[in-house]
Amino acid sequence: MNNTTPKTKPIWILPAVFMILLIGIIAIANVGLGSTVFAFLEYIPGGDKTGHFILIGMLSFLVNLSMGAKTTPWKSITVLKGSLIVFIVVFAEECSQIFLKYRGFDLIDLLADTAGICVFGSLAKVLVHHNLSNAKNSE
Repeated sequence: MNNTTPKTKPIWILPAVFMILLIGIIAIANVGLGSTVFAFLEYIPGGDKTGHFILIGMLSFLVNLSMGAKTTPWKSITVLKGSLIVFIVVFAEECSQIFLKYRGFDLIDLLADTAGICVFGSLAKVLVHHNLSNAKNSE
């Protein structure tokens, strides 16, 4: 019987591939092709905001999962490191849109991103802790 504590191995391929997909989506929007390429979003209730919630949330899920849902203290709370990293990158990207011809800063987009980061980050934390708990119980 193995008495060592199970360790989660970082799996960076999934968040890296997903980030490349997101960079492609951002590039399409930045050159003004977003309304053409993503026209189908008009038929989805809250299409653009739903997309922000799901896509950025999924990135948060994958990053937190690959980091083993590690946390860090911030003021009086504890936050997921992966969620914090994703939020900083997303905040910078959203703010950069102020300077782009075909884009514009949208606070509601940022709120949808933040909600996705929190919800999907929390799901990753639950999954990691559930898997660690099961691994300890099976020893």
